[in-house]
Amino acid sequence: VVRWQYAQFCQWQQEWLASPEMNEDRAYWMRHLAGAQVPRLPLRPTPSETPWLSASITEMIGAATVSALGQIARQQHTTIASAVLAIYYMVLREHTGDDDLAVASFLANRTRPELQNTVGLLANMAVLRTRIGGRGDFSEVLRRTHTTAMDAFVHQRLPYQLLRGD
Repeated sequence: VVRWQYAQFCQWQQEWLASPEMNEDRAYWMRHLAGAQVPRLPLRPTPSETPWLSASITEMIGAATVSALGQIARQQHTTIASAVLAIYYMVLREHTGDDDLAVASFLANRTRPELQNTVGLLANMAVLRTRIGGRGDFSEVLRRTHTTAMDAFVHQRLPYQLLRGD
């Protein structure tokens, strides 16, 4: 059952953008992202420097791997998505040497029951910043990643383009 049409979402968002809650979410993101930088990935050689061409690789993750990730996620009281993101953070750390990592992701922005079956793109971009630091073992990285993801879900209503430093 569709409770809201897209126009009703737009009206709600306009009202929310004028509310004190919006200012609280904006303050959260400004604090969370203060000093964040895009990870510095090593440069790849240009095609003229290599005999191979760039390509996309598409593979399915095997059922056993998905099952193992699900088991780890359950043991750590989180989700497979957080486990995959934690793995990605660890790979980024390996390639960049950085312990403070920020990656962008879309969040559904369907925080209200009225929006569950609404047709339209309601998603917001969020920068998921996790400071690995410390031991940096997988359990710790997964715990920190879970916290990052949950905080982002709580504050996902703010459109990314409204984050400015002024």
